[in-house]
Amino acid sequence: MTELIVAITIRAPAARCFDLARSMDFHQHSMRTTGERIVSGRSSGLIELHERVEFEGSHLGMTRRLEAEICKFERPRRFVDRQKRGPFKSFQHEHEFEEREGTHTQMTDRIQFDVGWGVLREMVGTILVLPHLRRLLTRHQKHLKDALEGNEWKQYLKE
Repeated sequence: MTELIVAITIRAPAARCFDLARSMDFHQHSMRTTGERIVSGRSSGLIELHERVEFEGSHLGMTRRLEAEICKFERPRRFVDRQKRGPFKSFQHEHEFEEREGTHTQMTDRIQFDVGWGVLREMVGTILVLPHLRRLLTRHQKHLKDALEGNEWKQYLKE
């Protein structure tokens, strides 16, 4: 099992960060560089506990699909999605939001995954998948930060 943790501080309240992070409309906008799109499940609005969504996008030179379900939901502190079907043996993504001083939020993404390819697993996970996921998460977090610290979030959330 490989773990990846990426964190960022955002000048916005935790509840707003939490909600924008679960906006399917914002997610599609943020991930447009991968050509990622929603092919089934919740396709717009805010995803909720036990809802599923299936994404298709170009990752590591191939078109891939991943269906995830929200399995834990504690607004505005954290939510967790877990792969139900997809390219990984296992994949879990925990989104945490810790409000600091009432004006900033520490957003932490923690992904645990297993590519499931036996002996090659660690090498493939470390050399290919881990850097790819780090780039995706870092880019997505930057988009969230920019949207939340400006006015773009208002396109996706009601005040």
